[in-house]
Amino acid sequence: MVIQGKDIENLITKFYYKNRQLCFQIIISLGLSGRVSYSEYDDYFIYKQKFNELLDAKNQDKNVLIPSIALQN
Repeated sequence: MVIQGKDIENLITKFYYKNRQLCFQIIISLGLSGRVSYSEYDDYFIYKQKFNELLDAKNQDKNVLIPSIALQN
């Protein structure tokens, strides 16, 4: 699934522990269209890099590819 950056209303981060490891989940809010779980990370730097890429895509109205695994949840 591909969405436009302008369709992203907000980027949400969910912090949680999984087996004593701090994890980060990026959730994309599409306004009235709902929310999509984008991806989960256990490495903060990889999470932050992807979050910033998504933020740039939102601000510059670029295409965002939603991984198919995210759509199955």
